[in-house]
This record gives sequence, structure tokens and C-alpha cells, in this order.
Amino acid sequence: MSLLAALLVFYVPSESGEKVTLGISALLSMTVFLMTIRESLPPTEKTPLISKWPLKSIEPYLRPRGLAASTIYFLLTYLYRFVLWRLHMLGIIRVCNGSRDFEHTS
Repeated sequence: MSLLAALLVFYVPSESGEKVTLGISALLSMTVFLMTIRESLPPTEKTPLISKWPLKSIEPYLRPRGLAASTIYFLLTYLYRFVLWRLHMLGIIRVCNGSRDFEHTS
């Protein structure tokens, strides 16, 4: 039921004024539910499955986004270096001692 309330938050229009209230209610109900389950389970030395499930459920969504972010960073870094090198070769800028500092040539 609380999962349904959490998903319903995205479909409630913002103009209704109940979006935040519904989101907080869903969060509180899930917290109470998980705390109730935690208290009723016997103590173990292993990590309970209930704590592993949230990470495993969002992992397929996070992995491609992390890969995309690292690819964009890689491409932009080397694009920046290529543009600096090309401007240096055209004589538009002069790279000082191979560092990232550069000067414009007149």
C-alpha cells in the first residue's frame, strides 16, 4: 500500500497542494513498516535481505547513469585538451611549459 502511495506522488498535480503531504505520508508509512519488520525479525550475524533489496533494486538504474557520466567527463576532458592543442598549433594561443595555463598571442 505504501508503495502505491509513493508512486501516486508522481501523478498528483502540483496545483492540488497535496503532493508534498502525500510524499511525506508515503515516506513515513514505509519507515514505520520497515521498523516493524526489523523488530519482528530474529537477530542474525548476516546482513538481512530486507536491507540488501533497496540497493539491488536501484542498481540497474544507477549503473548506466554512472557509465554515461564518466563517458561524458572523459570525452569533454580530451575534447578540451584537443581544442587547446589545435589552437596552439594554429598559433592562436601559446601553452606555457606544457601546463594548462595558456596565453593569447597577438
